Amino acid sequence: MHSFSFICEGHFFIIPTNQRGYSWGRQQVDAVFSDLRLAGTNSHYMGSVIVSRTDTPDFQDDQLRTTAEFYLEDGQQRIMTFFLIANALRITLGKEINPEIKLEAKELEKLIFYRQGGALQLRVKNSNDELHQMLKHLLAGEPQPARQTPPMTALKDAYEIITTKLNGALLTELQKWKQSICNQAKFIWIDLKSEGIDRYLAFDAINSRGLPLSEFDKIKNFCILITSKWSLATKPEDAWFDSIEKLQSFGVGSRSQEAAYTALVFSVYFGKKVTENEVHAKIVSQYHELLFKRDVRKEAELVDFVSTWSTFANSLGLLATDYDRAIYVGSLISADSLDWLLRLDHMELPGICRPLLMAAHIRFSKDEFAAIVRACEIYTFRTHAVAGRRKDSNSVDIVDLAFRVFHSNVTCKDVLIIICKWLRNDPASRLPEVLNELASGKAKYYYDDDVKGWPYSYYFLYEYELANSPQGVSPLRWRSERTGQMTTIEHIMPQTHRDNGAWEQAWPNEAEANAFKHRLGNLTLTSDNRALGRKWISSKLTDPNSGYGYRCPEATNSEKIICNYTDGSHWNREDILARELDMMKFAAARWSLPCSSDLDFMSLPKIEGQPPGWDNLVLKTADACVIESDPITSAADESEDEDPSKI
Repeated sequence: MHSFSFICEGHFFIIPTNQRGYSWGRQQVDAVFSDLRLAGTNSHYMGSVIVSRTDTPDFQDDQLRTTAEFYLEDGQQRIMTFFLIANALRITLGKEINPEIKLEAKELEKLIFYRQGGALQLRVKNSNDELHQMLKHLLAGEPQPARQTPPMTALKDAYEIITTKLNGALLTELQKWKQSICNQAKFIWIDLKSEGIDRYLAFDAINSRGLPLSEFDKIKNFCILITSKWSLATKPEDAWFDSIEKLQSFGVGSRSQEAAYTALVFSVYFGKKVTENEVHAKIVSQYHELLFKRDVRKEAELVDFVSTWSTFANSLGLLATDYDRAIYVGSLISADSLDWLLRLDHMELPGICRPLLMAAHIRFSKDEFAAIVRACEIYTFRTHAVAGRRKDSNSVDIVDLAFRVFHSNVTCKDVLIIICKWLRNDPASRLPEVLNELASGKAKYYYDDDVKGWPYSYYFLYEYELANSPQGVSPLRWRSERTGQMTTIEHIMPQTHRDNGAWEQAWPNEAEANAFKHRLGNLTLTSDNRALGRKWISSKLTDPNSGYGYRCPEATNSEKIICNYTDGSHWNREDILARELDMMKFAAARWSLPCSSDLDFMSLPKIEGQPPGWDNLVLKTADACVIESDPITSAADESEDEDPSKI
């Protein structure tokens, strides 16, 4: 085993791009100090340092000492931590007046730097320029980079932890730490090249211990293997690093989010739906033969595939981020796109159409992308929120369409045609069936296991509130937590209606009251549920003893229009159904596409007390249909297995 002094002297390290960057935090840094303190005067094993000699010839520094260059394949975290500790000790000891102490600082300087051309040069270089600039900032006092990525922040935080530990320490303690760092800490030094070991395959094996390599790590390493073998015109390590950096910049760089990214990239690029843990195996199967022989077509495809990684990361980062997407309006999306993407987030079903949205974001204009997101929101609401289809019920067709959008000249209109076809061909997703389900009388309020209604009632009511909000008026704040959503929903006829008072007199039949209390027509969003409670309808409209009511300025827009259905003397089944009819008219306009199957008249489920128009609801009469031929034999149907650009 070798000391840290041996590791540094006469060596220059390159941190290759297949390394993620520094990621140690307080726990790991504290562990280094704790382990060395417990070791006392004994040596302490710190792990292995695996390197690979580069092809760069040895060079001499100003003192004519020979330096050899190595790739640092494994051990980056601990070696970089030791560099940070050594530098903090160098600076602290260098402040002493005693010449002998200053000499100790100089000894540390030789471990961190070598002198060439009269200037100090770091013994370590990160292949990523921005990460290297952060190293030079921390170790050599140069300006820090303009932006801060997570690895940069981790380096900076670790250095602050180290300097805090050493500040104020007695001189004798600092000298002990120097001895521990330089000589008592022991590493196993392994040079892969001297053993004839392939550095990329070794990296795969090294990282398969403990926490295994991610799918993206394995894909990148396999692509490096192929591209290196045939000297292909691409650098998978650079594309990989750029991609994870983009994901991190959107706040979606976790291991699980990275796994979702690789599955989406493969699915869209190759048009084959895969699970997150099988992407690497699929890539190996796709290009395995390139390990043994040339294939110009497959080589070109591999180069193109690698070139898409960063582009896909940019689009997925935008779609999956929890950050405020408003900052990307104008650069990556339009304001309309922002609104529709937010609606998919609100529905909590953003992943269903994500492959298609990724491809559309890459290939279409901002306005066309907005049209696609709107259509996907309508499809998702009708097929999954209302019809209750499983999330993966149409996933193969969605991936196939995404593949066609990405690789061919499929137009925005082609995509809308196919989405219309999906809605038309699923009986439960057709607009009449969707409205029938919404007005079916099934409980729409959902709170917990005791009240199993419709989980999307808050989403529906929130959209209804937005539709009734005047231009320029700030909308009601969206509540993301389930409890907050449900406590924002007001039952006009209260849930507990057996009050020995006005409600029980208005609804003497308890079964009938229970059948109507959770209908959409009896539900509204409110700004103050507690103030309304179980008051009679007249007091809910205006209560002189309370500051809140449907007519007050602070009321929601949905509450303010309740007075269109009652003067406060009644709230019966006819009132609820009249309001519900208007809600169905809203839904017919809000969740329809300009599709022939959405241009029609329909009847809602017959019920006693139904208002005029209940049995003759106009779905849509405006806008031309995107499907100009017969909806059953449209070109979209006839060319299901063909390129949609020929539709």
